Amino acid sequence: MQSFNQILSHIDDPKALEVYYRRDEQGFRSSFIEAYQMYPDSLILSVWKERLSEYEGTKTRFFDQSFIIMAVLGILSALTMRLMVYLIDDFTIAPINVLFAIFPFMSLYLISTQSMTKRLRLIILGSLLALIVYFNLLPNDVGDVTILTYLHLPIVLWLLWGMSHMGDHYKDVFTRLSFLKFNGEFLVLYILFALAGGALAGITMMLFSLLGLDISKLYFENIVVMGIAGLAIVASHVVQRYGKLTQSIAPLLAKVFSPLVLLTLIIYLIAMLVLGKNPFMDRDFLISFNVILVLVLAITIYLITERSSKHEPQFMDALNFSLIVCALIINAVALVAMAFRLTSFGITPNRLTSLVINVLVMIHLSKIGYASLSFLRRKGSVINIQAAVTSWFPVYGIWALIVILVFPFIF
Repeated sequence: MQSFNQILSHIDDPKALEVYYRRDEQGFRSSFIEAYQMYPDSLILSVWKERLSEYEGTKTRFFDQSFIIMAVLGILSALTMRLMVYLIDDFTIAPINVLFAIFPFMSLYLISTQSMTKRLRLIILGSLLALIVYFNLLPNDVGDVTILTYLHLPIVLWLLWGMSHMGDHYKDVFTRLSFLKFNGEFLVLYILFALAGGALAGITMMLFSLLGLDISKLYFENIVVMGIAGLAIVASHVVQRYGKLTQSIAPLLAKVFSPLVLLTLIIYLIAMLVLGKNPFMDRDFLISFNVILVLVLAITIYLITERSSKHEPQFMDALNFSLIVCALIINAVALVAMAFRLTSFGITPNRLTSLVINVLVMIHLSKIGYASLSFLRRKGSVINIQAAVTSWFPVYGIWALIVILVFPFIF
């Protein structure tokens, strides 16, 4: 949330909290709930809780500054996406440029509505500009190295988006957790918007078909393409300003799907043994291992992100630890298989990248698993688990930069 970082960093500064509240009342209100849940014993936050409860019916302006910024950037993002698609179809630029029609504008929105130093703003904007120039200087081909750089670009763009959200407190654990929660809520809201847009598209084309007009090609090439980009800015704005809309949906989805994922993983591992599948020789099967690993890591991280620090170990904590154990088993098998393929068939960019990523993920999962086990044994806290989750993200960013900046010159 927009004011979440400021609330936590000025939790003992009544004057600063008052300044932030007057500057952005709605953003403060939506972020305050989460901050109070983390520090319910804070006297200052308790006073604010009573104050906000007393004036709960206070109305705020809809067309405020952040709404105008959202509208302008949303339109610019949509138009940029349409231009990018036209240039891609004309083989003028590489398809990866569609990401530059979305992520930079999402970062710009957060930078425009977030409090941070001028230096950090320049670093984020300069990095985005450098990436745009760099990727358009790379060969526009489908070689292995080029594809690897394309696959790692979203990681760097995501981290820059995260810095835009976290501001000057990007090193703080709670601020990083705030961004992860923002991710989950953003994803849920974006999907809901996309489903609504899909329904509107179906109705629109059906109505025009009754007039004997087929507008499907025109609609998809323009409205749908531009909507994909514009909706990202709209979803960012809604989550920041009205986060209560999705705060209960995202955690519920994670809790419903995590047992199903665990059950699926167990069945998958048993089926692998029964059918005698060999990831050492079957490349496609090994790729499926990596996909599963990433999905499990994402679900695990989100479950931990949504975990309240006030409660003792619960069933979901044991379930999450079981997910981590299954993921580590899959990771170990995949890691051995990749090492075997690397030593048997030689070094290639794909094999080296897969090996390093699996090592990084295994270390990350091990750190989270150790902290989770300590918590289940009542020798640790939820904060330790959350710190283990967030501390490893810069490592992924560094590796992504190595692949993007070094691999094209080595391979």
